[in-house]
Amino acid sequence: MKNRFGKRNRLEAALIVTILIIPMATTAFASSPQMLPFNSPTKSVAYFGDEIELKYYDEENLDQLIGISGDEPPYTWKSAIRLTHDEMEPYADWTMTKVNVAFCADNGQSEIDVQIFIYDKGTSTLPGPIIVEDTTACLNTTGITAIPLVTPVDLAGHDELWVAVQWTQTAPGPGVYYAWLDTLSGPHVPNKSDFIFYNNAWNQLHILVPSADGRWGLGAIIEGSLPEPPNTPVVSGPTNGEVGSHYSFTLNSTDPEDDDIYYLVDWGDGTSEDWMGPYDSGETVTVSHSWSERGTYVLQAKAKDDHGMESTWSDPFYITIRGPILMLGNITGGIGQISVDIDNIGDATAMNVIWTIQITGGLLHRTIVDMSETISEMAPATSIKAKVRPIGFGWITITVTVHAQYTQGIQKTDEGILLFFITSFPP
Repeated sequence: MKNRFGKRNRLEAALIVTILIIPMATTAFASSPQMLPFNSPTKSVAYFGDEIELKYYDEENLDQLIGISGDEPPYTWKSAIRLTHDEMEPYADWTMTKVNVAFCADNGQSEIDVQIFIYDKGTSTLPGPIIVEDTTACLNTTGITAIPLVTPVDLAGHDELWVAVQWTQTAPGPGVYYAWLDTLSGPHVPNKSDFIFYNNAWNQLHILVPSADGRWGLGAIIEGSLPEPPNTPVVSGPTNGEVGSHYSFTLNSTDPEDDDIYYLVDWGDGTSEDWMGPYDSGETVTVSHSWSERGTYVLQAKAKDDHGMESTWSDPFYITIRGPILMLGNITGGIGQISVDIDNIGDATAMNVIWTIQITGGLLHRTIVDMSETISEMAPATSIKAKVRPIGFGWITITVTVHAQYTQGIQKTDEGILLFFITSFPP
């Protein structure tokens, strides 16, 4: 269809606060009409049955209107989105049956004629040849209207598609705004979401109007059969272990369409393995993990296929991780030494146990002793005695600290009197 833009025609964007009037190279501002709240019955990307909308906008964020002003109406122009190979590939055997168009009947154009154009692959900035252009409609209701295509388009055989709506505005501007734009969801999606055919040339709206940087309220509704998700994976592995050691687990799932499978594993400790794969359907996959704290953990996994269809979570798999627990006894003194018992009351060997005894004070108020020792390992239900031999005189403070791998550090402090080699503690 021939473009009927005159040389003096201007593209306008009505913002909540401003209207942008766009000649070819300059921008002017004026007051905006009061815009009514946008209410749409469409609340989800997925519709009923196996219908999906491919789009870039969020229907709840449509906040801006575009219209045309010039000498003599009617004016015609096109808004378009580009659907790429990656976006269409999961639905390669589906069919485009409708196009969703967002229209506002409350700002100067209560109804409008539209024509749907579907273009084949072109470049990242220009559509290819027209595939179909036999669908027209009259819009007269504020909201999103699903327009059935007279000729549905099979996605198979098309590497990408452009979906466009040609608007025919009959009321004269300015003050006529009707095509919805979503600027609240974020800026345009590069080379995808805001194409416009204006003055016989394709461009992107955010280039013509930098302050109207958004995504057209335009989407393609496709129909087909959703693939079945993979079966719920089965998790197998040990049910007991110790902190710090790696343990292996197996995952297995099958896909009804024999698609490749990806796995997500939740280890129960706040960490996860995020969508590992792809793996063949039915292939047994081995994963491993270690825990740094003792306790009982719940493992779960889910599977998804190439189409993004996800299984339910697996049955909970429990593993109990043993670990050491260190305790300090009372600090005791006597002739020639200060000592304290360190006990491992946990259910696993404590590795690299480091104890430190620091004694400060005396007549000179200084550090009298600062001694550490490392014990390579302490088996469960065993005890060691940490001791030092201080020399000095006066009131002292004794601080004992102990820590080991995969345990929380512990500390104890006491006070006493040092009489050269003899230490006493008040009751």
